[in-house]
Amino acid sequence: MDHGNPTIEGADVFIVSDEHITFIPRDRKVKVGDRVEVLPAHVDPTVAYHERLHVVDGDDVLDVWEVDLRGW
Repeated sequence: MDHGNPTIEGADVFIVSDEHITFIPRDRKVKVGDRVEVLPAHVDPTVAYHERLHVVDGDDVLDVWEVDLRGW
């Protein structure tokens, strides 16, 4: 979180870590399984846990980037 706090449009963000976020939506109900767009502030530890990143624009997947950070 060295670049500020993550944000979620239409929500109040309270507790954050590299892989988790706690928030309360202001303008809609959110239930398990819903997609929530989070604009992260710090992602390198999270990226290190995954094999690929999906580059998206809305619901469209524009590209898939392979990640190889084994031993990082």
